[in-house]
Amino acid sequence: MVNIQIRGPLVHITVNQFTKNVITDMIDKEKNISEFIFKNKDLKNFDNIFNNTFPILSTTSEIHVSSFENDNYYDEGHTYFRADLQSIISAKKDCRINLKGSLSKNTVISFMSGYGAGFETEIIDFDYKNFSPNNISCLSSSTFWSKHEIVHGINVNYLNLEDLGRTKYQISSIHSYVLNPISKSKWLDLGENFKSETEVIHSDFYQIE
Repeated sequence: MVNIQIRGPLVHITVNQFTKNVITDMIDKEKNISEFIFKNKDLKNFDNIFNNTFPILSTTSEIHVSSFENDNYYDEGHTYFRADLQSIISAKKDCRINLKGSLSKNTVISFMSGYGAGFETEIIDFDYKNFSPNNISCLSSSTFWSKHEIVHGINVNYLNLEDLGRTKYQISSIHSYVLNPISKSKWLDLGENFKSETEVIHSDFYQIE
């Protein structure tokens, strides 16, 4: 089995929908929406339509490839490939996220910044003998909320790899935007087109202690 991880700075993105009166009440009472999202992220008191983690492209971002024995529970694995994340970027393409439902008014998109494993996946049928890390590639995307780019579209030989969602990271801050979409689409562009496709009516920030 081959384990692939991208380690370094990351951003966990959530998109949640609220009723108008809930958002209006929080804004009027000057409640910190970012703090509310973070402290209630595991509860069911709002409608979540997107939830995923993306590595951030930086000088400290690395990709690690390790090999494990499938049937050996105690095997700690051997990392046989380690490289700067920049080395596997094949092209730049703005990231468009697909949502579970259509965008509506009073949608909140939150960016939780942190550090750790921003991506992890496993390929059962490969090991270091028959798997070449040179076949891994991914895309980078500009972001409307930050000067840093995120990484997406991670694949091996054009086979898209899915993140296992193991949350091996720590969050340090969260930035949220309350938006009204220009149209009721089921996707959201995280690049510069975001500004022309949505109307931001409120934003705030929460530093996690």
